[in-house]
Amino acid sequence: MEMAGSVSSRPSATADAADDDEPPATKAKSKSKAAATTRSTFNVYQFLYGLGALVFGPLFLRLLCEEAIILFKIHEELREQTDRARYRG
Repeated sequence: MEMAGSVSSRPSATADAADDDEPPATKAKSKSKAAATTRSTFNVYQFLYGLGALVFGPLFLRLLCEEAIILFKIHEELREQTDRARYRG
């Protein structure tokens, strides 16, 4: 009979329980093999996409900012015209 606060010598049922059968050296090799396969998926299209984002991203942002400036200037002009018309008559 075990006490409530005692530590059990039985292994806990975790997700790593299936990996306990393998020796530690095999575990390290399988983890490094998985990391190597994920790193080898780089291709030319990803490089070109990144290069395009570096070149065209700031240009697109500049266009958006210029558009916002133009819209604010249009709003300012319309407000001034409204004020001139209001105080004229």
